[in-house]
Amino acid sequence: MQFWGDIVQRHPELIPEIPKDVIVLEWGYESDHPFAHRCKKIKETGIPFYVCPGTSTWNTIAGRTENCLANLINAAQNGLRTGAIGFLNTDWGDNGHWQYLPISYIGFGFGAGVSWCLRTNFDADIKKQTGFFAFDDKSFNAGNLAYEIGSVATATGIHISNTSPLFTSIREDLETPVFTSMIRKTGINNAQNQIKKAMSYLSKTKINNKEKDIIKEEFKNAARLLEHACKRALLMLEGYETEKNFPEDALKMLVKDAQEIIKMHKKLWLKRNRPGGLEESIELLERFIITAYKKFL
Repeated sequence: MQFWGDIVQRHPELIPEIPKDVIVLEWGYESDHPFAHRCKKIKETGIPFYVCPGTSTWNTIAGRTENCLANLINAAQNGLRTGAIGFLNTDWGDNGHWQYLPISYIGFGFGAGVSWCLRTNFDADIKKQTGFFAFDDKSFNAGNLAYEIGSVATATGIHISNTSPLFTSIREDLETPVFTSMIRKTGINNAQNQIKKAMSYLSKTKINNKEKDIIKEEFKNAARLLEHACKRALLMLEGYETEKNFPEDALKMLVKDAQEIIKMHKKLWLKRNRPGGLEESIELLERFIITAYKKFL
């Protein structure tokens, strides 16, 4: 039997009651998660354990590349040092699962590498390897695309644990932005430039598998939602400065854009997945985006 280890970390007095034939799953998804300290504490109990990092894609639109790679290395290094018996790479779908499958390929590939042999893979050329092995792209540009679009999360200049700033901007109330109000307009411009940089690789890709068309559409819609989030964040910042005076024309354009994004999201979801979860995913997008705009029209 396996169980998530956070409860035991908070209540060490329960450790003597734990059966000896279980495995503790020590999970943490930030680059600086204290795997070293927590794994050492578990090791002292004599109970076997896994380290459980993740792909850093959930609660984002296109991932968090830098956090993902650092989190995976952190887990592998400290799991190895403290005697972990396994490495479980997690990939979640919190709050609507707005990220598409290829967004996770960077994390899947790098996690496989560092868990198998950290010494030879910690500095792997993950762009090249992801392009070749995950996308069957001998030009490697699909790997460049996946890596760079995941770096949009850091381009804004602020860090929010377990999510990305632009994902948060979509979910925040237009009138009372908390995290969005911390982003400077230059940060939004940086994010927009990073989106353009990432998508510049799309036309250069040479994906050679049966999923190439859907992969390209998934990246396009992810980029479009990121760009929409940038426009929304700018609207929120400008409204914040002008006492919530949102231009009607801008709101109508955002509604139209959101409707098209959501329509494509539904189409892409059903190409890969069962219908389960789609209704919730769409409902969240419509509530946070379209309904929020129409309130001011």
